[in-house]
Amino acid sequence: MDSVRYAVITPARDEGQFLTDLIEDMLGQVARPQRWVIVDDGSDDDTADTVRQVAATNDWITLVSLPRGRVRLPGSGVIHAFNAGLERVDTRALEYIVKLDADLRIPPDYFGRIFQAFAERPFLGVAGGACVEDGKLAGTWPPYHVRGATKVYRAACFEDIGGLVPVLAWDGVDIASAVAHGWETCTLLEVRFEHRRPAGSHPDAGGIIGGRLRQGRGNYILNSLPLTPILRAMRIALRRPPLLGSLALLWGYVSAFFSGVERVTDPETVRMQRLLELRKLVGLTDVRGLARRQRERRRLGLIPP
Repeated sequence: MDSVRYAVITPARDEGQFLTDLIEDMLGQVARPQRWVIVDDGSDDDTADTVRQVAATNDWITLVSLPRGRVRLPGSGVIHAFNAGLERVDTRALEYIVKLDADLRIPPDYFGRIFQAFAERPFLGVAGGACVEDGKLAGTWPPYHVRGATKVYRAACFEDIGGLVPVLAWDGVDIASAVAHGWETCTLLEVRFEHRRPAGSHPDAGGIIGGRLRQGRGNYILNSLPLTPILRAMRIALRRPPLLGSLALLWGYVSAFFSGVERVTDPETVRMQRLLELRKLVGLTDVRGLARRQRERRRLGLIPP
């Protein structure tokens, strides 16, 4: 697996307290990337200095610095930073493109095991490890959903979906679009990474309640079925903070509707997103059959190019 050609892009804003450990993990990877671009997204801490220090002795690590004081919108802001890093990479020579958050810990064989899964499944387009928070598996995402904290894209799939779109629900758009293009997506439960900050709880993003608001807005942007945010709110009501978190999610969806937030409009992506939601309701969470049918539809010309 050490011959795999891949690049990693890490958007980072005020992540100095976590980045040192991730650098240690990346230096220890069995399958090391050709390029690791770390994008300092206007940090006020020592993020940039930390990267400069390690880049001075590792020519495969690159620092990209964005202006300080730049307003970073949750969701879309991190993809703007990712795309700024992507501009420094020659993707034509790559087999895989990786988006990796700065607040993670990964084992030495993390990427090697993921690339093994890609090698065994030629139509696997997006994959990632399972998220561990506070020592236990986090969340109840369906297997086809790959967490935004760490996503590995086959280069051909990345090209098909047009890269990552800087919208709040980018990590749902890419999955629906990938399956719509005939690619399989999968979280590899046997491969684990540690997320050192609960998802959606970064101080810049308004903490956990802000995360619930974004989930609701994300459902609207994705053109989800209206039933989806209702069911998610009901599940959240069983967690902490219960009622407040549920109301925040529902308000995020409703406020997005009344404020006229732009939604995903690609017909195949919207159709696939809603189909994935319906299938999830009845316990169908494997997308291999869906992806195969999409490939056949495209082969027959039933889907516009």
